[in-house]
Amino acid sequence: MQKIDSMIVKPLFYYKDILPSEKLQDYIKCYWEFQIETFTKKCIDIVPDGFFDLVITIQDMHIVSCELTGIWDEKIQVPYFSSCKHIGVRFKPIAVQSLFKQSIGNFLNGSITFDTKEFRIENDIFLNPDNTLELYASYFNKIFEKLLISAKTDHRRLKIYKYIDYTEGNISVDELSCEFGLSNRQLHRIVSHDLGINPKTYIQIVRVLKMLKIINENNLNPENSFFDQSHLIKNVKRFTGLSPKEFVSSKNVRFIQF
Repeated sequence: MQKIDSMIVKPLFYYKDILPSEKLQDYIKCYWEFQIETFTKKCIDIVPDGFFDLVITIQDMHIVSCELTGIWDEKIQVPYFSSCKHIGVRFKPIAVQSLFKQSIGNFLNGSITFDTKEFRIENDIFLNPDNTLELYASYFNKIFEKLLISAKTDHRRLKIYKYIDYTEGNISVDELSCEFGLSNRQLHRIVSHDLGINPKTYIQIVRVLKMLKIINENNLNPENSFFDQSHLIKNVKRFTGLSPKEFVSSKNVRFIQF
């Protein structure tokens, strides 16, 4: 009998995301789809990115769960199975107040069960295996654009989060407070109520995420006025558990955001 050499089977994964319509880009980062092929349960590391997600999990043509995640301020591990397909909506912080009308601070680094009926989402659309992410995106756009018509957006909140994003986190809490004529306590109350973390931590997450994208391009010495080398290493390790060098060398499925 011919001898067959043993093979190490590496997990294969599929990830794709699509931008929302222009009307929704202040509220939604993207729509995404993820599936992994592996013979065993696979744990995926998720890095803090300043967003939160609605995740619909499908198995054998049935929706097995729908969860709303919170923001996370530390690396977390999420188990995935090859027989499951995950469809998600990645929301920006302002969506907390505008679309959900509730705080997500109570499930920081976690998630809760969410009923899609709250958004009048018809589950049948996810049960056709031939449907594409493009079709889901078009469907979600219609749902959330309609919700925005009746939503009451706090434009001060919107400007605060957009400004942090615009500066890529290169701003201090004092500067942000001054920019919007708020005390540090008022700013703390807004961000901690919405997300469950303080403004300084949220700003650091936005800043580190930008650095990680640069580091992921094999640039271990990004120019940034807020980071010297030791500060960079400390903050990257805080949110990923890895040094910048280790992060670059881990280019595999463990960080699906990159």
